[in-house]
Amino acid sequence: MLHVAWKNAKEQDNFSLFAPFLEKIVELVRKKAELLGYEKHPYDALLDEYEEGLTTEESENFFSQIKEPLKNLISYIKKSPKYKEEHELEKHEYDREKIKAFANFILTYIHYNMKHLRIDLSPHPFSTYIGKGDHRITMRPKDNFAKTYSSTMHEYGHALYDIQTHEDLHYSPIGGGTSLIIHESQSRFWENFIGKSKTFLASIYGEMKKINPEIEKYSIDDIYHYINLVKPSLIRTEADEVTYHIHIIIRFELEKALIEGKIKVSELPRIWKDKYQEYLGISPKTDKEGVLQDIHWSQGSIGYFPTYSMGTALSALWKKHIEKELGKIDDLVKTKEGIRKIQDWLKEKIHKHGATYLYNELLQKSTGESFSAKALLDYLEEKYKAIY
Repeated sequence: MLHVAWKNAKEQDNFSLFAPFLEKIVELVRKKAELLGYEKHPYDALLDEYEEGLTTEESENFFSQIKEPLKNLISYIKKSPKYKEEHELEKHEYDREKIKAFANFILTYIHYNMKHLRIDLSPHPFSTYIGKGDHRITMRPKDNFAKTYSSTMHEYGHALYDIQTHEDLHYSPIGGGTSLIIHESQSRFWENFIGKSKTFLASIYGEMKKINPEIEKYSIDDIYHYINLVKPSLIRTEADEVTYHIHIIIRFELEKALIEGKIKVSELPRIWKDKYQEYLGISPKTDKEGVLQDIHWSQGSIGYFPTYSMGTALSALWKKHIEKELGKIDDLVKTKEGIRKIQDWLKEKIHKHGATYLYNELLQKSTGESFSAKALLDYLEEKYKAIY
């Protein structure tokens, strides 16, 4: 019922059709927070549903660390003479069957045993664990091959986590991934640090050209800039790795304010537009590209969004320690042997433990370091000031 109401509202681009349902959802999750209990803030109880032990204070501290530096970095990029809101490669038409074949090639190229997994089509990309040795990835072929490519790498990160859980944990309560932050750290690691690496793109360039012969006109530098294009956009799931966190900050601020009763559901479309204008310099003209774009609230999933951003920050910490122990990722991904070293490191430090540890416990055990935003900010600053 709730999903249908949201779906209809989005299709008709009319938030008022969903607003009464969302008002009830907010009322119920407030009650749930009281029943579950919390120490300092009712939002704590909701965060804990998706990341055990995560608090409002911890989330606010993280977002306060990244908010202004990211806004400053976005401003720097937009002022660069190299900045462009569209890349020529976005204008070309792509055959969806060829894009699907390319996604299959990518998985065959990076994974060491394709008997572990398969790829299918779905309206929204996801990965799922059916049982030991049976892992499914889905993709949504789009005309823009970069988005299909990135989502395939992203879902592979999720699947690999489950694949490499220690076999003794399969079919146990602690088999598979431990939490949303850790799971997201795996998907974002493969999507951003492997998939967007210039040396990795160079290694698959030959297969990429099979999607469209027009690609031959572009150098690896062109492809690299295309895959790493930064521009403020309205849709969270299609955002680049710099602006993505701003989308999450906006949702976090809105959810917290809703739970505190500081804003009303009826005010969401206006406040959503105001925040996008303030933080990214753009504003949605419709509800479906604004407040109605995400499915989460229709499922009552309030408290979920912060894990996306914090998981991405955790992925930067894994990158830092992989490079400390194995060498630069850009060098490792030049060969399948180097990629296998990365997979083995992830297995030993993260995957084999399944759901045994909370994210900060696992980070301490694997690296001796506590969670922070510094590695993420350092990575983004270095990478994008070099590009732009």
